Amino acid sequence: MQTETTLHPEPLLKGMAWLAERGGPAIRGSGREGRISYRGVEWRWCVTSAGSDFTCGLRGSDQEITGWVSLYAAAQGGVFWRHLKILSKAPRTDHLGDDLVTIGADGECATVDEAVDMALAWDFDALQLSNGDTLYRTDLNSWQSLGANRIDIRKSSRDTLKPWHWSCNCAEIAPLLEFCLSTNLEGRETTREQAIERAAGAVDSFIAACRSFLAKHDADELWLSRMAGKGERA
Repeated sequence: MQTETTLHPEPLLKGMAWLAERGGPAIRGSGREGRISYRGVEWRWCVTSAGSDFTCGLRGSDQEITGWVSLYAAAQGGVFWRHLKILSKAPRTDHLGDDLVTIGADGECATVDEAVDMALAWDFDALQLSNGDTLYRTDLNSWQSLGANRIDIRKSSRDTLKPWHWSCNCAEIAPLLEFCLSTNLEGRETTREQAIERAAGAVDSFIAACRSFLAKHDADELWLSRMAGKGERA
């Protein structure tokens, strides 16, 4: 039986039309937010002055929230996805001050279904480092740590000889270098493994280099002092 709604369906909601255009559910009607079941999961949609998003909460076997997946319209017509995973519900002790310790991954796909599949299947591929930090895969070619030194490993096409870029924000030595605008160490390596090794040892290497510099400085000062003493006796 046809009804007025099926004969004259409400138009796609302005701000959420991109979902249907990219193969997702059609959200019709009016309002700024709501919920809809899609792919067996309940999603919350929201339209604000800053844009729109489509988000679902992920739950473990105990029904506790383990993270979130969000979709957004990409500028070139695709779908941008983001998976935020809760690592710990203990309050953070770093300067970020968030209530939860989380790690995020993101990417871009052509359609809504491809983005949902990619986001829900993301496992973060954790790697344990020699310095005690853990690297989490946050993109197809990037890894990040949440340790004090914020290690970042990523592959770039700008340098074909050394495509793997590493960086390490040296929080441990930051109080000693207040005169510096940045305490970020970085470099490039040929392989991912080399980049990880350099990043994991970056702080120790930096401290060793500083000690070596100071030792040489002290030795030079001692030599100059002795030479000055000889000159006075002469």
